Amino acid sequence: MEAAPLIARECLIGATIGIMARMVFAALETMFTAASLAIGASSSFAPRVDESESIPEFASLVMFATTALLFVSNAHWEIVRAIYESYAIMPLKSAIAPELALGKIAETLSFGFSIAFRLAAPFLAFGFVSNFAFALVNKIAPQIAIYFVAAPFVLIGGLVLLSITWNDIATQFIASFTDWLWRI
Repeated sequence: MEAAPLIARECLIGATIGIMARMVFAALETMFTAASLAIGASSSFAPRVDESESIPEFASLVMFATTALLFVSNAHWEIVRAIYESYAIMPLKSAIAPELALGKIAETLSFGFSIAFRLAAPFLAFGFVSNFAFALVNKIAPQIAIYFVAAPFVLIGGLVLLSITWNDIATQFIASFTDWLWRI
């Protein structure tokens, strides 16, 4: 019966590390959902690829590609290494420090949204500037429904921006995620 508390403790530590890694990806998903809204790549009326999926296809594409890149670049082994290194920080039979775990979770949320915002910022800025420009044009010529003319241009511009910046987005996210795993 002495092994049961140790097993429960190690499961809690592993779950905490896994949840923190998932929170970084959830922050990326949140920011690219906002980017999808900014460039007009989402609509509540559009059919979903998967009925259980509630994120726009643009964000889903970025999430799938970054998750695949995590495995292709062998960065997933860093998660295993982080779990292994957790034994140096919290050796067996030591007491769990909930304040340490909570502090790490808060730090992870801060890191996750910081990197996600930096990666989604070009799309948010493009969406803001282009929609503002088309709103000014609409103010000048209110008889013309500029939104219906502008929406495809904003969407295509956002997709072109993705094709231009994808290499940087992917490498920055994987490098930052790996660096964060070393700092856990």
